[in-house]
Amino acid sequence: MGTGDLEGAFRIIQEDEWSAHSMNLSSQDLNRIIAYGARLRLAQRDVGAASRLLGERGIGVDDNVNHLNVFEHVMLARVLVVRDEHGAAVSEGFKRRVQLLTWRTQP
Repeated sequence: MGTGDLEGAFRIIQEDEWSAHSMNLSSQDLNRIIAYGARLRLAQRDVGAASRLLGERGIGVDDNVNHLNVFEHVMLARVLVVRDEHGAAVSEGFKRRVQLLTWRTQP
């Protein structure tokens, strides 16, 4: 897969998603795979699919965000912004949790 190969990346993520459901992965690992799938779907401009993926895993703005799930919630914030749901994406509690954890996890 070369740089910018969205179709190749999409096939790999789909295979990972299908495989993950049949494996005994932790919820955290499965959520991470789904978040990468949502990221790819955003790159393909399929906002509905990205939103559905996160929603099906129960990733939402009222979650307790921590260092283990910050990536999933950054993806959720991106989906909400693209869907023009800025209010949900920048609600004070959600914004504060994601900013704090993003700041803490940067090298």
